[in-house]
Amino acid sequence: MLTFSYDISDNIGDSHKQTVSIPLLTLVTLPLLQVKEADFEFDIHIVDAVSEEQKQIFSLQKGKVIRPENAKC
Repeated sequence: MLTFSYDISDNIGDSHKQTVSIPLLTLVTLPLLQVKEADFEFDIHIVDAVSEEQKQIFSLQKGKVIRPENAKC
């Protein structure tokens, strides 16, 4: 473990000593453990599927897409 201390001031202006300890290994870079490429595989099972057909009609008179009269909202 690597332990170091530093002084910190609170909002009142009082100074306090703060001590932090961290594992030394976290400071050492380990290039051999880097991941340069990875492949992921996913297994899925589709239980249900829903398909809905929607038709759109463009009206030249109105200048926009209109919905057919029998279409669902």
